[in-house]
Amino acid sequence: MPIHVSISQLNLRIDNKPVLHDIALEAEAGHILALIGPKKAGKTTLLRVINRMVETRPGSKVSGSVTLDGASIFQMNVTDLRTRVGMVPSRPVIFPGTVYDNICAGLKLHGLHNGGRLMQRVEAVLKELGIYRDYYPMLELKASSLTTAQQQIVCICRALALEPGLLLMDEPSRVLDSVAVMRLEEAMSSLKKRCTIVLATNLLQQAGRIADETALLMDGCVVEWGRTDEMLAHPREERTEQYVTGRYLS
Repeated sequence: MPIHVSISQLNLRIDNKPVLHDIALEAEAGHILALIGPKKAGKTTLLRVINRMVETRPGSKVSGSVTLDGASIFQMNVTDLRTRVGMVPSRPVIFPGTVYDNICAGLKLHGLHNGGRLMQRVEAVLKELGIYRDYYPMLELKASSLTTAQQQIVCICRALALEPGLLLMDEPSRVLDSVAVMRLEEAMSSLKKRCTIVLATNLLQQAGRIADETALLMDGCVVEWGRTDEMLAHPREERTEQYVTGRYLS
């Protein structure tokens, strides 16, 4: 089921330097929230806070609140959290083995080893993304032999195989061609029926096409946040207007 995400007074310091400042955002259950902004705005870092990857970095200190359906992520077991929250990085992370092995990796890590059930999940994900005909014949190929774009699709499949209620996507289109981007966006619009999506993207047009709400981040702060159509057409903040019209100088 889609998860409601609420963030308030979120701050992150790394080596005592402020990185995120008083972040306040919500992602409604079953919606797509796009995070836009220039490089080093804090988009990726915010995703890493939500799935608690940032905690692995020495010198990091997080304060504030992040809740999933009202439950604090900081009071959850990390393994349980990452069962509910999927993560797709901007660059594919491929494990040794076949495409099938890679898609099943998370499922096996969380205790599912029945071959029939694993294959059911793999096939379901391929169909959900509309790529069954293309990728089913590849399942026994070494994942490392695929193109970078194909590997990224495999990473997306791996995240979805766990049936997360929240999917974090960090510029997933970066290595994809235009056809693959179109397919992915179509799939995301369908996927939000079963999982909330928080998408970090450098593509304003992508946010405009698929996001229900959009937040502009700059220098680790939320400049503006609201309904995508309203924010892109009638921004309230001057910096937002400059960014969406291409006049922002970083």
